[in-house]
Amino acid sequence: MVELNYKTIDAYLKGLKKDRNRNDAPRDSRPAQVYLIYGEEVLCKAAFKKLLDTLVPADRYRFNYEPVDDATGGVYEAIEKLNTFSLLSGPKVVGLLQPRLFESGPDAGRLLHSARQGHAAGNMSRAAADLLRFMALSNLSFEDLSGANRRQGLRYPGLLP
Repeated sequence: MVELNYKTIDAYLKGLKKDRNRNDAPRDSRPAQVYLIYGEEVLCKAAFKKLLDTLVPADRYRFNYEPVDDATGGVYEAIEKLNTFSLLSGPKVVGLLQPRLFESGPDAGRLLHSARQGHAAGNMSRAAADLLRFMALSNLSFEDLSGANRRQGLRYPGLLP
């Protein structure tokens, strides 16, 4: 696995582009099988976009890139996609987006906030998954959130008036 600083990723990707189709390319200039991108969200997204553009041409995204959102699929779906052969030639990239593998533990406030953001963005599967995790963490049932109890059940410091 390659470990890169966000400051050095451009030089690394330049080497990948140069030696893309050479079988005799030096080992450090061939793409790795697995990349773990971590850190500040904005920098991670930018680094992932650059890496994806280097590995898969933009016109081939539809065929060679499969994103997996951890809220809907998770690691098991990503592994399933990795074990499935591609019908078309070229590299296959499976991106596990926003994985929760490395979180120290769920934070109820963050889950509720994420559910609200997912709902506002129209991503109902993410909103539902985060709301259910919030309910499980807070020991809430659906009856606790019905009718007049809803405001009390969803009260969390800083999130509801």
